[in-house]
Amino acid sequence: LILSVFQLDTLNLYANDREKLSKAAELNNLGIQKAVSRDLNDAEVDLLKALVYSNEHPDIRKNLGKVHHEQGIQLLDEPGRELESIRYFQKALEIEPEHPVYKKSYSAALYKMAQKKADSGSVEEALDYYERAALMNPDDINVWVTAADYAWSVHSKMAAQMFYERARAINPLNRNVKVLQKKLTDFTQDESGLNMQSEHFRLIGAPERIGGVDVLEVLKDLEYALNQVLYSLNIEFNKKISVIFYPPDAFHYQFDIPDYVVGLYDGKVRLPYPDTSHTLSRMYPVVKHELTHAVLHAIAGRSLPKWLDEGLAQKIEGREIGYDQEELLYNYELSLPMPDITQIDQHIRSRNRWAYLKAHSFTAFLVQEQGMYEIIRCIRDQQGLTFDGCLESLSGLNMKEFETLWRQKLGSRVRKL
Repeated sequence: LILSVFQLDTLNLYANDREKLSKAAELNNLGIQKAVSRDLNDAEVDLLKALVYSNEHPDIRKNLGKVHHEQGIQLLDEPGRELESIRYFQKALEIEPEHPVYKKSYSAALYKMAQKKADSGSVEEALDYYERAALMNPDDINVWVTAADYAWSVHSKMAAQMFYERARAINPLNRNVKVLQKKLTDFTQDESGLNMQSEHFRLIGAPERIGGVDVLEVLKDLEYALNQVLYSLNIEFNKKISVIFYPPDAFHYQFDIPDYVVGLYDGKVRLPYPDTSHTLSRMYPVVKHELTHAVLHAIAGRSLPKWLDEGLAQKIEGREIGYDQEELLYNYELSLPMPDITQIDQHIRSRNRWAYLKAHSFTAFLVQEQGMYEIIRCIRDQQGLTFDGCLESLSGLNMKEFETLWRQKLGSRVRKL
């Protein structure tokens, strides 16, 4: 960690108050000492103060950038702190946007985050992080290859092809690139059969009859279900949703999911063929649930909170929350150390019953309090705000305050009943 030590005369161009100059030099050099001893957070504080006293001296800014980079490296080695690491690398790059070491470190953090999202089943977020990691370090063929291989594994052919082309441009003779080429050439499993389309749907690899139902009738049923979803969300929608049907046994085996799960969204809507136990009409709630996921991810201006995604999908499919469930949820909230709503996403990914119930109940409360229009507005937000930040700017309440109100209303209903 090499930083610049300053004397007073090096700062003269940036401030004319000798007392401030002296303080800037003192704080800068103190920050350097702390950085060398790996006391990085205190070093950051001293350097920020030095910047104020020195009127933003560029070399002190560079020192701060180096400290931000070291903070990012330190956090990257700690499990679960990838996002914090990414923020520090971003700060370092704001100071020196073309610094090659900072860019490689930032790429490594994005790559690690991509792997984490992939492991949790967040396909779209994983693909986004892989792409950002590769673009930040575009000459690293391994990042492009890994991104392409992941995209292929989740049946995202367009992304897989794009990542493959970038890897091939670096070295067409690379062994992994050749393996990818063969995979993409053979990428026909989902695309064998008919590729039927309607206004909003693309059926991939569909046979002429799906579970005994004519494929055109299936498209009509999907359009009908989507219209109900769009009406409930109060939005217009002009994109196409890819849908793949699987034989029931193959569906559960391929995705390693329990028999009671009869729908999946991972960038495409995946459903088992309708059969005697799951007729298409009986599957409408599941179809509406998965279509809600597809629509929300298509319109989201940024990453969509998992609790909100699942909460709205449950609400739109028409699932009711009974008194027994509300009582159970309220007692859980009172007696156990339950995570806040913004902390339950991991519990939802592990199919925790309580987390799904809380997401449903809390989302229904938000819709009742703020209206579906405002909820969708914040999901679509293009101003750089998170959903939480957008909702707070509209309502004046943060998520913790909303959760307190929800808990009070939940308790009031339980006591009345």
